[in-house]
Amino acid sequence: MSGPTSFRAARPRVVRVSAALAAAVVLLALSTAPAWAAGFTIADTRIDKPSGMAADIERQRYWVVTDDPGRLTAYAVDGAGTALGRFQSFDEVRAVEGIAVRGRAVYFGDVGGRRSTVSVLRAYGPVPDTTVRQALSYKLTYPDGPHDSEAIAVGADERIVVVTKAASKAGIYRAPANPSDTAASRLERIADAPANVTDATYLADGRLALRSATTAWVLDASVKVRATQPSTGQDSKKATVSGSRPMGYRTRSVSYTHLRAHETVLDH
Repeated sequence: MSGPTSFRAARPRVVRVSAALAAAVVLLALSTAPAWAAGFTIADTRIDKPSGMAADIERQRYWVVTDDPGRLTAYAVDGAGTALGRFQSFDEVRAVEGIAVRGRAVYFGDVGGRRSTVSVLRAYGPVPDTTVRQALSYKLTYPDGPHDSEAIAVGADERIVVVTKAASKAGIYRAPANPSDTAASRLERIADAPANVTDATYLADGRLALRSATTAWVLDASVKVRATQPSTGQDSKKATVSGSRPMGYRTRSVSYTHLRAHETVLDH
């Protein structure tokens, strides 16, 4: 997930989380968390280019990553944006763009940049201000050549999903149920994806939510096949998300082959 699509810089090295862009996906997944819909400022000066953020609801904190190469690094902040500390491992990463939390495990998607094989690293129970020797690393290979990606998601079954980013022919790829941590595992393309997806998450009801800089999509749980381009939809409205202040956006239903999705276009 690229920084500008998810965060708004208030001042150099101080990051403002954009509620208008995050609410359609992130807040739906955080419906049981405190009402953080109004957004907050992350004042941790080490986070100058955030590329992804995920909520650890049970421990009431967010994990934030950047796409800087080097050691795997994540920063913990609370619901007010207060820095809680940094987690690191000695794993070398190229560009961590996606992040997901499932139970006590945090998954870091080293998926940025156009390449044929990406890595998703799994840290169990990471704690702020700690360093571990190594996270569990899964190497995943696309079945159809190199892609760029900024989004991962992990379902209740702990299956990893990678969503590629492209203006056309982007896809949703799923890892095997038990990927190897010693050799590369082959991803399976299970559906086409909308253009330029920058983030993904599973909602509490099992549906996959995707977003770009301006649009959010909530897909049906039965994403099993390749999809075609969406057809023209309808139904525009104004709404309030998660009890936050009224926020304008337009929703419509869109059709894919064997797939239905609800599309939300955010008003700036």
